[in-house]
Amino acid sequence: MFRRNRLAALLLAVLVTLAPAWAGAQQADPLTGPQILERVKGDSALSTQQGMAQVRLTTVNPRGEERPNEMRIFVKDSGDATEQLLEYVAPADVAGTKLYTRTPEKGDPDILLWLPALGRERRVAAADRGKNFMNTDFTYDEITSFSQFTEHYTAERLPDAEWDGRPAYVLKLTPKAQDSPYAYLRMYVWKDEFVPLRIDFHNLDGVLWKQLLNSNFQQNADGNWEARHIEMVNVLGKTKTVIDLIATSRTDVPANFVRELRR
Repeated sequence: MFRRNRLAALLLAVLVTLAPAWAGAQQADPLTGPQILERVKGDSALSTQQGMAQVRLTTVNPRGEERPNEMRIFVKDSGDATEQLLEYVAPADVAGTKLYTRTPEKGDPDILLWLPALGRERRVAAADRGKNFMNTDFTYDEITSFSQFTEHYTAERLPDAEWDGRPAYVLKLTPKAQDSPYAYLRMYVWKDEFVPLRIDFHNLDGVLWKQLLNSNFQQNADGNWEARHIEMVNVLGKTKTVIDLIATSRTDVPANFVRELRR
């Protein structure tokens, strides 16, 4: 009897000792990969809020030579879709070039490119959306919308990590489309804000091809954090496209993006 009581007391002591660790395990972050991806914020690589943004886009060639461009980006929620209008302001040889995108909540986006020399817009075909936009390291899909990850990728949660001093969820994103240029993406998501910190793009051989790096995070008028410095680095091609957010406005937004495209 004495031995049984002693054994019970010992077992109780062990359970009390392990209780904090067990409770911590029970309270561990339960989010799955798809749930994290659903909460990722940011419709565009260029702007995460509705309104207007003035940006400086600089392309860097393999020799390190830089070409700066000035542009404006307008973003708004039209109810059943997100609309984006990008306009080159300088230099003179590209000024007036515009890119309009309407991305519905479900389904493929509609992308129109306006070239001043043609005096009209042309629709960017689905087969061309994986091509680079205006000699940048962004494809048309990447420059226009980051809001359809859940539709185009399956997400697997990997062990958490840290990036640029911030705790991050790490996701492996596998494209659903068989014609994707990528085998998979690895996305680092800021735990506190559900904003992408870094995305690694791996080619069909599984080799790291490009990296999207977001930094200089600041809060916008809504209190949401957004990257003011964005780099798309082509690791294999040794080129880079750098985007710096100069200024934003919540009011200077055209009423009709398509009409503005054709002006």
